[in-house]
Amino acid sequence: MIVLAAVVLAFAGLSGEAPLDGEIQEQNGQALYERRWYFGVGATNFYPKLRESERKIDRQINNVFGWLPGWERPTTFADWRGRHYLWDLTVGAGRDLSPKLTLMFWTGGAKGTIKNKRRYGLLKTDIRFTRASIFFAPELYWYPWGKVEYERVAGKRGGDRARAALSGAKPYLSVASGYTWVRAEGEGKFRLPLPGAVIKQRESEDHHMITVSPRVGVEIPTGENAAVSALVIYSFFSPHGPEYDGPCISFNYRWRF
Repeated sequence: MIVLAAVVLAFAGLSGEAPLDGEIQEQNGQALYERRWYFGVGATNFYPKLRESERKIDRQINNVFGWLPGWERPTTFADWRGRHYLWDLTVGAGRDLSPKLTLMFWTGGAKGTIKNKRRYGLLKTDIRFTRASIFFAPELYWYPWGKVEYERVAGKRGGDRARAALSGAKPYLSVASGYTWVRAEGEGKFRLPLPGAVIKQRESEDHHMITVSPRVGVEIPTGENAAVSALVIYSFFSPHGPEYDGPCISFNYRWRF
C-alpha cells in the first residue's frame, strides 16, 4: 500500500498541471515552488537478526562436528554483522513533489562470500557461506521544517562553508517499501586423506520478500546542487522477518538538477 501511495503521489505531482522542468509553479501570478530532479548514490550498513540461518548452521554443522577436539565455529554472516561488514550499495533518482515532499526510487544490492578452512587432525574442512541481494524501493521523504537551502554554501570556502553547511542542515522523516531478493548459499567439504573419503553438501535458497522501512535522517548541503544525508532505519521483511528484520545506518549523496 505504501508503494502504491507513493506512486500515486508521484503521478499526481508530475502530471496534469505540473510545470515543465526548471519552471516555477505560479498561482495568481505569484511564484510558489520550483520542482527539481535528483540523482543519488548511497551505502547502507545492515544489522539483521539472522536467527533462521544461525539455527540452521548450529543444527547441521556445529552440533554435528562440535565433538571434534579444538572445533571452532565457522565464521558466519552474524560475525560479519558484529564487525560492521554487511553493506550494500544503492543508486536512485527522484523528484520534488512539494516544498516538503520528495520521492526517490532506489535500487541496489550486494554480494559476499565467507570462507572457512580448518584442519582437525587428518580431517580438512572447507565451509563457505554466500549471500547475494537485489532490491528496488521507492522512498517518500517529508521535511517538516522545509528542505535544505543549497544556496547557503554557494561561493563559501573553508570554515565559512562548513558553518553554512551545518547551520543549513534539515531533519526529515521518510518511509521506503519495495521488493527484495536474497540468495543464501551454504557449501561444506569434509575430506580425509583416503581415496573417496570426502563429504560434500551444498544448499541454496531464494528469498522473495516485501520490505517496509521507516527512517529518520538529516540532510546537509555540501554544494550549490548537492547534499549528503545520514539516516537511521529499521527494516521489516515479510516473510523471513526473524532472519532479515533489524536496524540499519545509511549514508547517501544526492545531486540536484
